Order: sequence, then structure tokens, then C-alpha cells
Amino acid sequence: MGATFNRSYSTPHTQEFFQPKLTVVDLSVLPDDNAKNLLSQVILKQVYDEMKRRRRDPDGLISLVFLIDEAHHVCPNKRDYISIPEKCAIELRKYGLSLITCDTRPTLVSESIIANSNTLICHMLNNIGDIETAAGFFMRGELVKEPIRKLSVGEAMIQINVPTPLGATKCRVRMRD
Repeated sequence: MGATFNRSYSTPHTQEFFQPKLTVVDLSVLPDDNAKNLLSQVILKQVYDEMKRRRRDPDGLISLVFLIDEAHHVCPNKRDYISIPEKCAIELRKYGLSLITCDTRPTLVSESIIANSNTLICHMLNNIGDIETAAGFFMRGELVKEPIRKLSVGEAMIQINVPTPLGATKCRVRMRD
């Protein structure tokens, strides 16, 4: 793990995340998933602490979006383990943080992450466990199970939960030539 932080590339400072620009942390330069997870957790913890500190400042709102791909590495569905992204999902909406998590296996992602999501987007799943998990978070989940299995490329089931759940809707993204 020491080698992860002893490299010529630099990681962004916490203050950079609060600038009005896109900041991408490319974890592909790290040697393995353990190093990627560690750095992700460190960055998220620093931002989490900074957002809590800044929220006490009455001068305005903070808007920050984190997108976590392959979320099962950073916020796994493990008993008695609460990851930093999970803490963010549970309480940081009050601090102006938005969290987008993506994964092909919903059963491997923390249930608290999914349960605290305002928008659910599910593409085709073929594993019965994943279908059960995903459908369990949709209104009328039993009616969503079969359509989830049969979605085509470019189709998804979407449910928006704010201000109130609207129910799942099938949508299609039109592909351009």
C-alpha cells in the first residue's frame, strides 16, 4: 500500500473538488483493487469531513456530485461494515452532496446506498439474485422483475423517488449513427 502513495502522479487536494469544474480521479494507474479502494475511501473521507465543516458556514449551499463506477469495490454489501460512500448516502444530502453509484451486480452493493437513492436506473439483469435485489427497490417490484430480465440494449427501468416515488417506467435511449 505504501507504493500507492509513493508515485510521481498526484492526487487532487480536497479543495479542488469544491471548484466549479469537473475533477476526475483516474484510479486505473493504481496496481490493484485494494489500492483503488483505499485511495477512494481516503478521498471520500476528506471530502465528507470538509462538507460537514463547510455546511456550518451559513453563506450558501454546496453542490457536489460523486460518481462511483464498479461501486461494489468501494461500498460493498458486507455485514457490519459501513463505507464512507454509505455514510454519504445516508446523511449527506443535507450537506448538498449527490452520489451516483454504478454497478452490474446490485447484490454486491450496500443496500443502504441503493435504499437512499432518489433515482433508480436498472438495465437488463440476468442473475436472479440481482433481479430480486433491484426489483426490491422499485415500487411494485414483483411487476418489474420480468421486464428487467427482458430489457434490450439501450433500454432501462427508471424510478424517480423525489418528491414522491413515481413508479417504474421503461425507457429507451435512442442511438445515433
